[in-house]
Amino acid sequence: MAVAAGYLVLGVGHVMDDWFALHRAEFFGAWSAAGDEQWAARPGAGLAYALVFGALDGGVVPVTVGLGLIRGASAVLLRRVLEPVVGSPLATSTAVLWVLLPTTTSLEAWASAANISLALLLAVGAIHLAVRGAGRRSWIVVTVLAAAAVLSYEAVVVLVVPAGASLLLWKLARPGAAAGLVVGGAVGFGWVLEHWHPQKDVAPTWSDPFLVIPSNLGWGAVPRPLGSLLIALTLGVTLAVLAASRFGWQELTAARRPLLVGWALLFLGVMPFLRYTYAPLGAGDRANVVSSLGGSLLLAG
Repeated sequence: MAVAAGYLVLGVGHVMDDWFALHRAEFFGAWSAAGDEQWAARPGAGLAYALVFGALDGGVVPVTVGLGLIRGASAVLLRRVLEPVVGSPLATSTAVLWVLLPTTTSLEAWASAANISLALLLAVGAIHLAVRGAGRRSWIVVTVLAAAAVLSYEAVVVLVVPAGASLLLWKLARPGAAAGLVVGGAVGFGWVLEHWHPQKDVAPTWSDPFLVIPSNLGWGAVPRPLGSLLIALTLGVTLAVLAASRFGWQELTAARRPLLVGWALLFLGVMPFLRYTYAPLGAGDRANVVSSLGGSLLLAG
């Protein structure tokens, strides 16, 4: 909540898409805030917009506080999800860094990105339940949460589906619950494709996927003079650990998994945005919604 308070002190307000949603909510009602096409493609976003721009009237204070609460809950769940994979100290430091680093400011302070914050919370919640859930029918809830996450913002499909496959591979969850992540994510993404938003045009050219490195490990995380050094350090440590583990250094072999998971999340997260940019601002740092998790894990490591 301290981060949310900082945004309020700095004078955060409405920008870009906020005004369209506020207009629709004012003149056509809360349920119209997202627009018909958004409702069809992303029903979760329709619900989020109805709350943010309808019930809350787009109020800067309640919306920013709400986004802060969502981020805090996501961080807690992120720590619990990572703990069995990378250990408690690294899971905790990753969650703390993810909250503090300025790599996803749109998710923290932009009302129109409320559905993206919600999608990430639902996705991490589904993964958490798959890992920790003890109930025999927890797979049902996992499937519903995974589908709801993707139906709020389709880019999180690159988190829930690979997570389900990885949990099956590493045997960290019940097979049914892990499969629920894959099935729920696939069903949600299938719906989005079938009801694709007509204004979300695919760009004619590909973006540079390697920009995800400086945006999460360099100038997107720290001031530019330090950014290059941080990137070099992260790459150097990664190569050193991978090389050393090949020669049987047990101490460094244990560090291999978090590094591989971090790099995988970093590049998986950027995949949905390689043909999904538009002038003049591009995708913005909403493109880091999943990549920021990997970046924080790498920096914490």
